[in-house]
Amino acid sequence: MPGVASGGVPVDLTFEGPFGRERAFPTGRTSEAVQAGGRTGEATIVSAGAPALLLDAAGLGLTGAEGIAELTERVPMLTPFRAEGAVLHGIIAPGEPAPNAVPKTGVVGPARDYVASDGTAVAAGEYDVSVRMLSMHAPHPAIGLTSAVAVAVAAATPGTVVSRYLPADSRTVRIGTASGVVEASWTTAPDGTVEAVSLHRAARRLATAVLHVPTAGAAGQPEAPAEGAQHRPAAAPLAVPA
Repeated sequence: MPGVASGGVPVDLTFEGPFGRERAFPTGRTSEAVQAGGRTGEATIVSAGAPALLLDAAGLGLTGAEGIAELTERVPMLTPFRAEGAVLHGIIAPGEPAPNAVPKTGVVGPARDYVASDGTAVAAGEYDVSVRMLSMHAPHPAIGLTSAVAVAVAAATPGTVVSRYLPADSRTVRIGTASGVVEASWTTAPDGTVEAVSLHRAARRLATAVLHVPTAGAAGQPEAPAEGAQHRPAAAPLAVPA
């Protein structure tokens, strides 16, 4: 999995909707002009998995395929857009301080050749859309799970800053992140509403623990210690794989 050095067992995760337009696009528009910090950018305000603000990279002088160091330099420029996105999502009122975590904020651009964080060359033909997300005032090393859900719903909806880079009949999106390519797929209802988004993650054993559980007496209560003896309930070891 891009961004994770060790391997693991494949796990499919599905986020169920429905992600209809009224619910997924709180402003009622699939893209719009957003003004922040003296700049204007085209953005998609989408709420699926998590509230997100997806900005068209070209309008901000970016490509969407920047490296971590280069994107770090642009964080001060992108931060006011996150604050404005919080207002558009209805998370805060105008003038209130914006939370640090939401909305998830990222820049989106066309696929192009780039070099991932581990030095691997990624060709434009290996993915569909470049996405660089921010997390807590810093570039995300890849893309968060809930952010990927938001990108997938935007990819499935005509008129967004993501869908313009995909064929109209797409059912998957390959997201080029700073660490490599992450793929998401979706299912739709007959009316085109996104019903569910599925992604791939990995699970592996982190630790093996032993939990000591006191034994109970015949009446279902812990056995009483003998008179004058220190109370040390017997313990039955129980192995619990984590």
